[in-house]
Amino acid sequence: MSRSTGIARLFHELGHWTGHATRLGRDQTGSFGSKDYGREELVAEMAGAFICAALGIVPSVRHADYIGSWLQIIREDNRAILRAASAASKAADYILACRDTASTGLDVAGEDEADGFELEGRLAA
Repeated sequence: MSRSTGIARLFHELGHWTGHATRLGRDQTGSFGSKDYGREELVAEMAGAFICAALGIVPSVRHADYIGSWLQIIREDNRAILRAASAASKAADYILACRDTASTGLDVAGEDEADGFELEGRLAA
């Protein structure tokens, strides 16, 4: 796996991390293969892409079958992509704010230790 692909994957997973109730509070109850699960995957993937773009990272494209799982959601709801982009933008902003916090030493969120995940310093440039 290339370094940029690994970084993109990390940002995708951090996109999911922002959905926790103590952060941006997205519904993450969907089981694998459900529409709710697909919506969350779309948000996380878009958040990862937004962060990569903001940081000048060029990741590889995800596999067609992975992206294909979102097509049904988008076909059934013509506003799904807009809602996902909005949620992804908020997630990307949250993660980039954590990066800025780590580099300045200021505590923005304050809940990072509550769930056993310490973010400070991990996103520092």
